[in-house]
Amino acid sequence: MLQVRNLLFETNSSSTHAIVVTKEMQNNTEYKELHSYEGYCFGRCESKLVDSLCNKLAYTYIVVEDLIGWKDNEVMERHPDYTKEDFINTVIEISKEYFENPKEEWMKRNAFNEDNLKSFFNELNALIKNYDAYVDHVEDFIDNGFFERVITDKEFLKRLLFDEDSYITVGGDEYRGYNLKKVGFEDDYEYNYNKEFERKYDDNKWPRWADPTEMYIGEFWDKVKELRKDYDIYFKGNWNNNFKEN
Repeated sequence: MLQVRNLLFETNSSSTHAIVVTKEMQNNTEYKELHSYEGYCFGRCESKLVDSLCNKLAYTYIVVEDLIGWKDNEVMERHPDYTKEDFINTVIEISKEYFENPKEEWMKRNAFNEDNLKSFFNELNALIKNYDAYVDHVEDFIDNGFFERVITDKEFLKRLLFDEDSYITVGGDEYRGYNLKKVGFEDDYEYNYNKEFERKYDDNKWPRWADPTEMYIGEFWDKVKELRKDYDIYFKGNWNNNFKEN
């Protein structure tokens, strides 16, 4: 039986993830720590803020590790030689640029350095293998540009991981939808489907994915557009399921 979700008829619910990245490094502390396992399952929930270094790093790596293995992946067709080791090496390279090993012994145990990073990724790979770490429905990151941005833009990756004003939110459209700092929850606002968006396409040529700021109109999406002056924002919401095939 079809369920009526926000402005759409769907047969299942969708996770609603938002990745918010500063366009310039704004709030970076000198010392970063890698902590032990914090719980790296990013699916659908009422509301979860992903803003620690470990969680942001785990989320991003899981997306990269997953999508590299996809056969039908136009991003990998453009970057066929890219591997998850390249991602790891880039993060290590950034760590050497930004962070020196602390002198205090107690700080060295969790310092953001090459040895600890390699251990972190080894543990994370084991969790992924056992399905104890995941990001659901990563296919949107091919279409919305986030995946390619991560593997090609080192400065973007640096801001995502190390700027404390960059963050990820995890939610679900059966709860209150997207959630952004300075804006709030999507469902706390009234908004409507953008009929102009629909008029762009005939019945047989709907896009495979579209940014929700194109699909919807209302105060929430107006505030998102304003926020994009200072932040790069990527939405994930299983949009591939919302449109007809080309």
